[in-house]
Order: sequence, then C-alpha cells, then structure tokens
Amino acid sequence: MEQSLLKIQELKKYFPIRKGLFKKQIGIAKVVDDISFNIGKGEVVGLIGESGAGKSILLQTIALLRQPTEGKVVFNGQDLADCSKKELKKIRKQMQLIPQDHQNSLHPRMTIREILKEPLKIHGIGSKDEKERKARELLELVELESNYLNRFPHQLSGGQKQRVAIARALALRPELILCDEPVSALDVSIQAQILNLFMDLQKQFGLSYLFVAQDLAVLRQISYHILVLYLGKFIEIGLDGIIYENPLHPYTKTFLDASPSIKKNIYEGERIPITWGDVPTPLDPPAGCAFHPRCNQAIEICQKVEPKLEKVNEKHFVACHRVNE
Repeated sequence: MEQSLLKIQELKKYFPIRKGLFKKQIGIAKVVDDISFNIGKGEVVGLIGESGAGKSILLQTIALLRQPTEGKVVFNGQDLADCSKKELKKIRKQMQLIPQDHQNSLHPRMTIREILKEPLKIHGIGSKDEKERKARELLELVELESNYLNRFPHQLSGGQKQRVAIARALALRPELILCDEPVSALDVSIQAQILNLFMDLQKQFGLSYLFVAQDLAVLRQISYHILVLYLGKFIEIGLDGIIYENPLHPYTKTFLDASPSIKKNIYEGERIPITWGDVPTPLDPPAGCAFHPRCNQAIEICQKVEPKLEKVNEKHFVACHRVNE
C-alpha cells in the first residue's frame, strides 16, 4: 500500500535452545518464521491463531521489545534497525503495545494517576498541571470517572483495568497500537463494550491496529483484514472479509466452526473437524505442512513438502497443497 504505516518484511525471531553446564546450543525454536505484511494508515488488521502460534512474540518483536533475528520492521518509512536510541524513543511514542495480561501489566503499587502520567514523564511531555489534566482526559476517553485516579489496580474490575491499559497506550497519541488479545480474558458482555470502545477510538483518532484474538467472531466486529498464524507462519491471509465468506485452509475453517454466529449468517461450507492435539512445538516442527498431523484432509505430499503461501486472487493467499481442489 502506498500509505503503509507499518511494513514487516521477512521477519524472523529464533530462540537458541541451550543445555548443560556450558550452555551448549542443541537446537533453535523458530517462533516467528519469515513473516511479511503491511498495515496502512487508519487500517485495522486482525491476527488469529491458537496459543503457542507465536502471536505475542510477533507483536513484541515488531515493538522491538525483542530484537529480530532477521528481517525488517519499517515504520513510517524508517527501518527501525537503522535508528539510534534517541530515534527509537520518538518512534515508541507513535507505536504502543497493549499487553495480553492486563492483570499484571499495571504496576500494583502505583495509582491509576501515576500509571497514566508515567509515559508523559518518560518522554518529558507537559508540566505538572498539564500531566494532571491529561490523566483526567485519558480516563474520560475510556469512559471512566476521574475518581478512579486515586485507586490502585487491585481495586478495579478486569474491564476497568483493560480500560486503564488502553488509556495508557493513548497517552502519547500513537498512530499504531499493537493489541495482544485485549478482550480474551473478559466476560462476553464486557468484551462487547471494550470492542466498541476500540472502534470509537479508532474513528476518533484515525488509529491503526494490529488486533490479536483467538475468536473470529471478535475479529469480525473490528476488522475485515485477517492474518491466520500457525507455528510462526502465515497459512492464510484474507482481505475485505473474504476469510469469513470463503476460508480455504482447513485450520481457518475450524475457527469458523468455533464461531456459530458467523457460520450461521455467512459461511455455509462443510464442517472441518480438527484432529485432537496441541500446536506442535517450534523446537521440533513436523516435516512438510506443520498442520498435517492435525488435519483430516492431509494427503501424502502434506507430510513431505511444506506448502508456500500462494495467491488465490488479489484478496486471498493460502498455504495449502489442496487449495486448488
């Protein structure tokens, strides 16, 4: 896209596995393996995958909380690998991360006032009075009253903690927010409220999101551009809602089966049950297609040859040997 805000190019994050007294390397865990995608200005992109797929590590690597093994993270035309510490500090104002664990992401010994003022102090923004006014404005943005400023995190409900985490991410007026499963730990009714808040803020400030979830019904409310991640690789990418209407990878279809509201109203394809089992470990991934041990549609080539992510049409890309069928 010409107006791309974030460009991820062949990004990899590998972890060496060491053992013994001398920490001899015995293997490599390829947690993020050759990932490429773009996010445009004002665009919301959804990322879905099971626990262990590499979603959180991908977001942390994009935010440079972990250094990439290979590949590029380009933000607003700047390759972050070429930036000095001073330049990276400026970029961090424009790209914020809402971590998955909102229960522990807020310092238990800091009041909500101190938590919201902290990003402003780090970046030297505003006087004492301006910081106080900003903290009150941030709470108002996330629909909390100013009397919450004097409370500590343990005095808040899960939904209120998540609102504070969102307010903190907004403190520096970023352009991009990386949202790591921000509603997965919340009750269904609270999920809907938080999703509506995300959508309202996106429209109000023209924000871009990379929004992670394990439920396509959640993503459908906020994004029509979907990235499907499995064992550190994209196995399906769909733009403009095509994933909801015509998923092609058996793994993606299992997410549709787990979302009855979508399947009833949009998707009318056959049910694809998943074979019992957990996501394989990146330490010892299966040969061929990483999904084949759990796929009831696997054929002989799936066990031997890894499928490449191939273009089906301008809006759809799939890594599956049986896609043409």
